[in-house]
Amino acid sequence: MGHRRKPVGNRGHASTSGPRFRVLRAAVSCALAPAIAPALLLAGCELFQGREVEAPELDGEGDWLPPLSPASVVHNLREAVRTLDSGNYIAALSDSGWAAPFRFLPDQQYQGHEVMEDWDADDEAIYWQNVVEHMGALQYAEEPRLDIDTLNAQLYGDSASLAASYYLFLDHGREGLPDEFAGTLRFTLTRHLETGDWAISRWEDASDSTGSWTRLKVEFY
Repeated sequence: MGHRRKPVGNRGHASTSGPRFRVLRAAVSCALAPAIAPALLLAGCELFQGREVEAPELDGEGDWLPPLSPASVVHNLREAVRTLDSGNYIAALSDSGWAAPFRFLPDQQYQGHEVMEDWDADDEAIYWQNVVEHMGALQYAEEPRLDIDTLNAQLYGDSASLAASYYLFLDHGREGLPDEFAGTLRFTLTRHLETGDWAISRWEDASDSTGSWTRLKVEFY
């Protein structure tokens, strides 16, 4: 397991390294939907709609989008995994300043595990920072990859639900731990009533024969 450390207090939407982004448009429309998950179209294009804004200048890597729709949050999480970006990963989750602070419900195999007890955004920050630091010290052959294939999505005003299958690849080189993780996830996403930003407030995990994302979290905590 990694070393426990205090999470970074600043939960901005981007890290402080890498090239500056060009100004992005945040109107996440049906044209963007195939890049996120084609099956979400079944839930209606309204899940991808957002008002058109210009993003601030950002320092970091990956294609970050202002989190003005559930789809942009999923996109940002996927990009944060690919680029091993701590700030953008944690910014995809709600925190204590939200009406619904983030909670993670582990795969059944790890329910009752002491590490998983009351897992919140701070615990998520600890494990992911450990992953980022571990990967930063390696010469890995393939970059991390996260595929999220939507099974069902629903929008309920200021909240949304997303059920999807996932595949996570991480060439971590740690003996005894697989580098592929797969299963199904269920996100509850919530919109901040003051800022209008969306974030993941509840994350439920279930594994298949490959091994769950929960295992990765436990191993790197």
